[in-house]
Amino acid sequence: MDEFVSPLSIDQCISRVQAAVDPPWMIFGSRMVVSWRIGRRFRIRQRIWYGNSFQTSVGVKLIQDLNGTRVECRSGMEPTTTIFMAVWFGFVGLIGMSGFLASLLDRRNSGTTAAVFAAFPIGMIAFGVVLVMFGRWLARDERDFLIRFLRGRLDARPGQTMASRLAGQG
Repeated sequence: MDEFVSPLSIDQCISRVQAAVDPPWMIFGSRMVVSWRIGRRFRIRQRIWYGNSFQTSVGVKLIQDLNGTRVECRSGMEPTTTIFMAVWFGFVGLIGMSGFLASLLDRRNSGTTAAVFAAFPIGMIAFGVVLVMFGRWLARDERDFLIRFLRGRLDARPGQTMASRLAGQG
């Protein structure tokens, strides 16, 4: 998690970010960053010309602070993509294991059938792993770009974490 402090108010932070981004439904927008917002939280991602479901996005939470606004950022794949891939891997594993076990228990089948039922899901899982790794490799520099974008738009500086603040009070 990245955290920094902006001297601006929450409303000023929201206005500055919204002025510099395109909404997600604007397919042919001109801005480098796409964002959608719900209250004091929003999610940003870099605009790319190709599709990459494994692209990095940054979830941003704005919190009122004595010095302005504390900005908390969590980066990673879109939560929907993470959930979809977990379900996909689980489904492939479940179907593969049930087919493999069924072929082993059926005495009429040769060992070849069991090998095919074992190889197919292993291949599907290997393909899924390679696909995720390649998508994440394509997105390797996006987190740094998005954090620099936010810090620049919000005139932000590194902030103290809550743990260091509490330690300083004791």
